[in-house]
Amino acid sequence: AVRTASHASWMRPAAEAFAAELQALAFAPPRSWVISNATGSASRDAARLKQALSRQIDHTVQWQAAMQALGERQPGCVLEIGPGTSLARLWCQAQPQIPVRSLDDFQHWRAAAAWVAAHAG
Repeated sequence: AVRTASHASWMRPAAEAFAAELQALAFAPPRSWVISNATGSASRDAARLKQALSRQIDHTVQWQAAMQALGERQPGCVLEIGPGTSLARLWCQAQPQIPVRSLDDFQHWRAAAAWVAAHAG
């Protein structure tokens, strides 16, 4: 469980190591837009997404901008995949018209998948 947002410069060694690991992997361009909380914007560019993945470790995340970018695309639902429920609560306050749950709300991943399928439209 994460008790504090650790997106800080003291995490730079971890971000650099993660970036090196990502560079060794082949990423195909995603079929749908990926919203980066490092930039608060959407992209389908694999190289930019690799950079954003490592950047979010040691930089302040742009969560408000990311929520806005995702909300503009009007998804059927949002599922927080991470420890806790704090991001789902933030989403609910910012975008109450779009259902949100946290993976931690479910006892089994199949229940989470069923919830997403029921709301995906």
